[in-house]
Amino acid sequence: MTYASTLSSRFIDDRPWYHSESQVPAPPARQDLRHERFGDEAVLFDPITHATFHLNATAMFVWERCRPGFTIPDIAQALANRYDTTLERATDDVEQLIALFASHGLLATYSPADSLL
Repeated sequence: MTYASTLSSRFIDDRPWYHSESQVPAPPARQDLRHERFGDEAVLFDPITHATFHLNATAMFVWERCRPGFTIPDIAQALANRYDTTLERATDDVEQLIALFASHGLLATYSPADSLL
């Protein structure tokens, strides 16, 4: 979890997917992205920008849960359990990773109102 914990705080400052309710749904990953797994890690490929992204085990764990049915707190709790860390640290890591995914355009367009549908 070192990678997620050392991300610059500038990625978390703009969180269009975040709202204040306790059960914040995870923003969905873009469906057009392709990925290749290598053990617990993966490489994502964006067919629009032709960019590739390496995801370490922590990032891949979060990435796989960026879909309907998962909430930010659910992902954080699962991450805390998997890596035997505090819920506070896991929540911070999840929020930073999702902000990083969003900053690279890897998440589908999302608005808090979508969770009400």
